[in-house]
Amino acid sequence: MKGVMGFLARAGFVTPVDDGTDRSLAGGADEVPAVDPVSSPVLAEPVAPVEEQITLSLAEVYAAAGIPASPYPAEKLLRVLDGLGAMDQGTQKVAIAAMDAADDGWTIEDPIRDAEHKVEALAAHANRLRAGVEQAHAETMEQIGVLKQNGETMVADIRKQIVDLEGLMSREIARSVQEQADLTSDLTAKREGANRLIEQLLVTSTSFKLLISQFRQAPARPDGQGAPQTNAVS
Repeated sequence: MKGVMGFLARAGFVTPVDDGTDRSLAGGADEVPAVDPVSSPVLAEPVAPVEEQITLSLAEVYAAAGIPASPYPAEKLLRVLDGLGAMDQGTQKVAIAAMDAADDGWTIEDPIRDAEHKVEALAAHANRLRAGVEQAHAETMEQIGVLKQNGETMVADIRKQIVDLEGLMSREIARSVQEQADLTSDLTAKREGANRLIEQLLVTSTSFKLLISQFRQAPARPDGQGAPQTNAVS
């Protein structure tokens, strides 16, 4: 990062600033946000428990998706753009094009391709979280249904017994209600945790999409001789 900002400073674009800010993901939401359906593949593999999926870091999500290492990761370009925040987008693109032209180790297509891979991985992970919540909901509802049935059966048997068994019936009703409440509370916690993470994934995905939109068309070279020649990437 220091080398990049030093290059920009020498080129007269900006004084290098690296505040070390990590583009961490923002807070949650009560509702599950929508993800671009074009980037949301249908999930064919078995759904892992939602409580396991919530614990995954972005690095683990990307690794699970098989995203290859990039010569210039999208996050690095986002940090550079943060340092160029005082510039308008046109000047930013000229500055990035100058960096691209000066360094044979990467091309602008590297971070863009990296961002595209990560957008797809984030969308797939959001889908898995949704599927995990739905699976947890179905399992919990099934358990609650069994508890309700068991409770109703027990209550019916107790009602047939003599008056001195009324206390037993009351205790069974209370137990069934409490277990249902515990299961419902657990489901609510899972849903809220998944919603928060999905919102975070959407924020990060939106940043990558803005990056793709901004740099999809190769900017003009600073010397005015057209688009810079980029290295071929296999």
